[in-house]
Amino acid sequence: MKWSLFKKGRSKNIRERRKINVLQTKIRTRSDSSRRTKRIVWSWCVFLSVLVFGWGAWELVQMSGRGMFSANPQFILRAIVVENTGSVLSREEILKYAGLRKGQNLFKINLKAVRANLELLPEVKRVEVRRQLPDRMTIRLTERVPVARLAAPRDMRWETYAIDEEGFVMSLNPAAGADDGSRGAGNSPADSMPLITGAKISDLRVGNAVTSPEIFQALELIHKCEITTLNAMVEVESIDVSRSHMLVVETSGGMRLKIGLDFMEQNLRRLEYILNDARNRGLHVGSADLTVDRDVPVVFRRAA
Repeated sequence: MKWSLFKKGRSKNIRERRKINVLQTKIRTRSDSSRRTKRIVWSWCVFLSVLVFGWGAWELVQMSGRGMFSANPQFILRAIVVENTGSVLSREEILKYAGLRKGQNLFKINLKAVRANLELLPEVKRVEVRRQLPDRMTIRLTERVPVARLAAPRDMRWETYAIDEEGFVMSLNPAAGADDGSRGAGNSPADSMPLITGAKISDLRVGNAVTSPEIFQALELIHKCEITTLNAMVEVESIDVSRSHMLVVETSGGMRLKIGLDFMEQNLRRLEYILNDARNRGLHVGSADLTVDRDVPVVFRRAA
């Protein structure tokens, strides 16, 4: 009897202690949750405060910057210096495409946009744009130098373009060449440039470089004739690149040359020897076939 009462009392005490533990656990959980909520709220408050402070500081910097630079009359553009290596583009054209005019604020001018606008011109190879405080801007422009004319079919007719040593295509003054690919009768300096004909071109566009290997071989021939002693003996008038294994060259003196593309430098040295030998003998070369390995066929004519 006493043991039974003792067991009941003990069981009751255990249940009460469990209830107390459960209540304490719930209280701790609510307390931890409340602390986490406070930390989150505090973190957001700090973040928003920093954001507002940063925005305010940025606005203050911008206002100061506008006052010191972009709205400062001391930095008004008053002089534009244009340095151009070529003569195709005039100063007025350069300023027009650059979008520059006096009276603009130097710090409101986008230098990258100015450079990009000028680089869109086919005649322009390289551009440098600089601010020179307090009121000056300098444009240094390098024009592409055409070294030859290129006759190519376009819209069911032949048109003539200018091309530089990198194969970059530019428009050509109509007086410099006729649409049928023949030499023009105009007085333009382009008349004296060699004419490249016979190229297989499917995507020729002004402002882009050609991809035809035959055209680059012709450009290489023109370059080598200019930098060697051949410059005094050979004035290239036209180059036919329609044949896959050779270039057919016509000179202003009426000479016709067939030059193999393999071992071009060796072939040009042989041509130089032939021309020197003919000059020493008082002869002119009418034609020469430099596509053969030896015993070059040469037709001479008497000097006038």
